[in-house]
Amino acid sequence: MFAAFGVVMILGGVGVLHLPPAEDGPTPPWVLGCVGLAFVFVGAAVIVGFAVTGGSGPDGELPAGTPFSVRLIQYFLGLGTVASLTAVFTWIAFGPGERHFSTTVLTPFTAHRGASDDTSGRVWFGVAAVAFWLFLVSFGVHGARRLFRDARK
Repeated sequence: MFAAFGVVMILGGVGVLHLPPAEDGPTPPWVLGCVGLAFVFVGAAVIVGFAVTGGSGPDGELPAGTPFSVRLIQYFLGLGTVASLTAVFTWIAFGPGERHFSTTVLTPFTAHRGASDDTSGRVWFGVAAVAFWLFLVSFGVHGARRLFRDARK
């Protein structure tokens, strides 16, 4: 289901499907493509994780004896997911053009919705973008070390 939704987003990004533009203007096609790729990568990771290995072990890791090729595929699917999201959050925070953000405050019996200014939204997405960049580098390095360690066993 995730992969199918991602394919629709990618097809919209490349112009095969017509997706109506957002109220504040069209999103660049590459951003739609990145969002779609993130969904495709997550869907593929679930398929590979369960169809090929039968799921993860009790510690959340792939089961012992999982072939190196499957571990490598899972690594690149995870890296692709994080890289796609990193690109989207970075564009939202630092890309050209005006952005429109909204806020919702929930209390036990009410919800207050309101518009938020461009600067505060970009600041929050900027903080998230920096966190995503740190996670991308960390995930890439740690995952590569684990792959090489497991390959030597």
